[in-house]
Amino acid sequence: MKFNILISGIIISIILDFSGSSWGVPVQSAPKRQTSKSASTQTRIQRTVGVAAKLTTAQIEQLVSLDQNNSKGVSARIVLPTYIPTGFHVDIFRVSDDTRYGIGARYDILYRNSSNSCFSISGGFALPTGGSPADYKTVEVSSPALGKIILVYLEFERTNQTSFIAFQNNQVVKYRLHGYSFYSPAPYDIARQNCSSISLQEAIKIVGSFQYLNP
Repeated sequence: MKFNILISGIIISIILDFSGSSWGVPVQSAPKRQTSKSASTQTRIQRTVGVAAKLTTAQIEQLVSLDQNNSKGVSARIVLPTYIPTGFHVDIFRVSDDTRYGIGARYDILYRNSSNSCFSISGGFALPTGGSPADYKTVEVSSPALGKIILVYLEFERTNQTSFIAFQNNQVVKYRLHGYSFYSPAPYDIARQNCSSISLQEAIKIVGSFQYLNP
């Protein structure tokens, strides 16, 4: 099973690479960051966005700290979904600031429901998993934080294999300074167990709801 997942991941990585230029395509339409907001307004926005993303106060504070006080000394530009499908909760929440390899600030949030469907949003890099695709399509979505984003949707020939949804080429904003990834199902290095994909319609709503925690 692990061998099949490894081969499948390689196949999907190749497809994502050939669907456009690889990691590093700037999203030109992303809104510019506003810096004139008062501290109280900023805190209110952080809580509103964080609560909409179903985060606890402690988790919001961890992300704000990661955004403002990390090893690179620049904002991590935390992006969160403000639409979460009914029945989903935060199952895994992880922040890190790795200085060993120049990776810097990173966050991973995994959402899961009682049917074991899941999706994840990450600030950083992750590897997808899947199988040999039978159907491949792209959908353009517009979000307040990242502007126009292309979602890749794959369906598979084997009926026991879940579909796969992700950003096309893990699009980045601000000219390579910040990278974001979205996967459903979430990669194994985040989820730590297999789970199934959400629907394409829900993925479109989630990505379309992305907002900055600290605009």
